Amino acid sequence: MGTIKFRKEVSALPAELSTNTLYMVRVGTGFDLYVSDSTGSVAHKINSSNSLDIIEAASPETGTTHTFDLSLGGSQAVTFPAGGTVTLAFSNYPANKKAGFIIEAVNGGNCNIIYPTGSRFVNKALVGLTVSGTDVMLVVLDNGVPTFYINKNVGVV
Repeated sequence: MGTIKFRKEVSALPAELSTNTLYMVRVGTGFDLYVSDSTGSVAHKINSSNSLDIIEAASPETGTTHTFDLSLGGSQAVTFPAGGTVTLAFSNYPANKKAGFIIEAVNGGNCNIIYPTGSRFVNKALVGLTVSGTDVMLVVLDNGVPTFYINKNVGVV
């Protein structure tokens, strides 16, 4: 599987696209998602005409299960408890379809995160998250089975 890059843009796609890149473009209070092809000549909008709703940020307590409810939106920032343990789960994903969800994981490397049973990771290995900072995880659910694409320690470009 090839490498995918992430870019957070303020209001529009850049004039010159990077290859194999997921672009998050701010639109009002939400954002649109685009993915460029292997040539970098075109970026396809991958969500519907509506922007993804952003679920209110969360700070789950240690020892709890944090459930990402896809009926509420497509993105959520989560601050993980230092030295704690949090189990991740997903609910209300569409049957017989693929769905995407973006997690902004804040300080995830300082927490024991238990991923859903059957989770898959790009390059077949879980990457350690940043102890102090934000990582972006694109989660693709295929009939409820999540595949995590993790971009470590992101900043606005």
